[in-house]
Amino acid sequence: MKIPEWVSTIKFLCFDLDGTLFRNVEEAWNAIQQQIYKTVERQRNLSMPEAEIYVRKRYEALGSSTKILNELGIDGEEFFVKAFKKIDLNKLVSKDLKIVSLISDLKKKYKVGMISNTHLSIARKKLEALGLSLKVFNPMITTYELNAYKPDPAPFLKALEMAGASPEESVYIGDSVENDIMGAKGVGMRAILVWSKSPEADLSLPTIYDLKKIFLNQ
Repeated sequence: MKIPEWVSTIKFLCFDLDGTLFRNVEEAWNAIQQQIYKTVERQRNLSMPEAEIYVRKRYEALGSSTKILNELGIDGEEFFVKAFKKIDLNKLVSKDLKIVSLISDLKKKYKVGMISNTHLSIARKKLEALGLSLKVFNPMITTYELNAYKPDPAPFLKALEMAGASPEESVYIGDSVENDIMGAKGVGMRAILVWSKSPEADLSLPTIYDLKKIFLNQ
């Protein structure tokens, strides 16, 4: 794999969480989605199929389940915090010693941070299930607390400010072209897509573990 020249200029690596550090998010999301449908069903006095259609259409317009719930007069952030308390993440997210080792090795050479479209308490549970701690990432930005969600530029700009890094010497690593790649590039950061390919990314990698080849020559 040829390493791009710009890699040598990078000082700050910033990560997404869901779908990036761990892949099996579908089962957890399906469980949450069912709770959303039931809430909308009650709130709008709809049948379950009608609630599902409503949520899908509003998601196309708003791009966020949190915003859908807020629109209905429900505190979306509080909803998700309570929803995740009902889920045993340890059954869905396995400890990943390769990820733990990767992040540890990267921290010896780079500033390592995270931006996640979630609440801090939810991020903590997911990271702990992986075998990581919130303290590993500095800055650690969860967009619920910031009240601005990727791909909005605010979380990326906040991460750059807290890391004391310029966009040109920073890279964001994620699995979503819209939220991660386009969000990061919108503020001038480099962007790496993992687990898939896209011409929008500065670099596409088949797995997150391939970051070792790029940034650690391993």
